Amino acid sequence: AGAVVLGLALFYLMTIGTARGRALRERVVVSLPMLGRLVLDSLRARFLRGLAHGVQVGLPLPEALRLSAEAMGSSAGLAEAEAVARVVESGGTVMDATRTTKFVPPILGYVLQVCATPADAEQALIQLAEGYSSRAEHAQMVMRTWLPPAAIVLVGAVIGLTILGVFLPLVTLVESVSGG
Repeated sequence: AGAVVLGLALFYLMTIGTARGRALRERVVVSLPMLGRLVLDSLRARFLRGLAHGVQVGLPLPEALRLSAEAMGSSAGLAEAEAVARVVESGGTVMDATRTTKFVPPILGYVLQVCATPADAEQALIQLAEGYSSRAEHAQMVMRTWLPPAAIVLVGAVIGLTILGVFLPLVTLVESVSGG
């Protein structure tokens, strides 16, 4: 257990100093089962709220994408939003650009495709952001529900292994003394 904690601390310290390290740490965190969903949904909600505000004030879509991605605080999200913005600037559709994105929600393209006015797009983006916020809150609730029992089982296993490690030599010693 100590080696795991030390390894995690060392990984954190090694990846904090550089942009590549932060991107690696972000990919690792997003790939974790429960925590990854929580982080990804929170980032998406932040991105969509920023995009809704950008649309509300009348920014061009590529610029709104870039600014909201900067507000998201994710290097991978910023790279994806930049790629989507470039596709839109070159005449492509948002729907085509977001088909394979992870941090920029793929449903964003469908939402912007069906909205007739910027006001409709703003409302749709706010509702979509609320949906991702709800998903993040649900993931948080699931983590609060499952982490205490998992910690109890883990501590019980460590205690059980410690007891086994202490008494196993005694059992072999008693067997050798009584048998010989």
